[in-house]
Amino acid sequence: MLRDFSVNTYVSGAIHKYYTSPLLEAVGASLPENVEVLLRAGADPNGIPLEYLVEYSVRFIRGRDPNYDTYNYVTCPSGSKVMPTDSVVKPQISLLTNGEVVQRSRGSNDSGLSLHFPSSHSSYSARGSIQHGEYCHLRPGACCRSGRILVDLQNPSHLPDILTHSALFVSSPVYESITSTKNDMLKYLLAIGYSPNILSPADPTCCIPPHIATIAFSYEILSLDPRIDLTRRTPIYSIRALRFATARIDIDFMEQLSEHSVTPLSAAGRTSLGHTLLHIATLPLTDLHINLFSSKIFESVHDVRTLYTKSWVPINLVGRNPANRGILVSRTDDAPLPRVRSVEDEIDERKQEMTQILDQMM
Repeated sequence: MLRDFSVNTYVSGAIHKYYTSPLLEAVGASLPENVEVLLRAGADPNGIPLEYLVEYSVRFIRGRDPNYDTYNYVTCPSGSKVMPTDSVVKPQISLLTNGEVVQRSRGSNDSGLSLHFPSSHSSYSARGSIQHGEYCHLRPGACCRSGRILVDLQNPSHLPDILTHSALFVSSPVYESITSTKNDMLKYLLAIGYSPNILSPADPTCCIPPHIATIAFSYEILSLDPRIDLTRRTPIYSIRALRFATARIDIDFMEQLSEHSVTPLSAAGRTSLGHTLLHIATLPLTDLHINLFSSKIFESVHDVRTLYTKSWVPINLVGRNPANRGILVSRTDDAPLPRVRSVEDEIDERKQEMTQILDQMM
């Protein structure tokens, strides 16, 4: 695990599913003085070696052998060997294939990664600095600055032949400043040249344009940038910002988005899965709201509306205890509901009134 005990001592995630180094730990602990000491002593400002990111990226390849998700990274073949196989989708950033739609119909929607690992990845050092409000460590040499070569690509359809830290990121300083609600940092990054249209080619099924990630956080800042493309959809599922506002059932924010000339409700259209705004608005909030005793409902619901993926992870509905079924009831149910209604349930039910508004607008 630990080797040489130097400023560039690393813990490899290939076996332990966790990547770290002295620099990453110092950034994560919000210790700028320690970061400065490590950088002066020669610590790699990228945080972790490139070869570790190459190992990590195999788990995000569309069309990979699903057995790879049960291996550690050492036993997985390299990305260079996986990409040429016939089952891999080419280009990686393209609309859903028929095979993927069929596979999805067999269970709940999975964004493409079966296992959920810690988010130690490329641009981690910049990411941590942003979360703790530190500007000083976004310095030349780290992927957060060298990545500007890549982040200005408008439609990256595949990874470059020569891999770099910035090419393999699964997050970015722009994303992290948004999700950490560091609006001053977001303005700073845009001012020094970061693209408001950045995508993550190494994680194709989960990458979304920043203006979609800003829902309820800093949409106005990005919408005022002259380079922003507010009509941009996610590259695979073809999702627009309006759908994320719909998933929140946030009527005020939907009105704000639809008032913009390039994003009216009439332009929402359908996703790659055929979903309209009305379809999304009527989805259950989480799988606790899916009636396990109604076979038609159970077999037809493949998505939920929650955006809180860090605190909620899809579970195996088939193996769930029926006593924990949700608040929906079929007409054949005589037994009282075992689950106590929460405040979240009541708020969400009131928000469901938006479906009537959408029906009138469409």
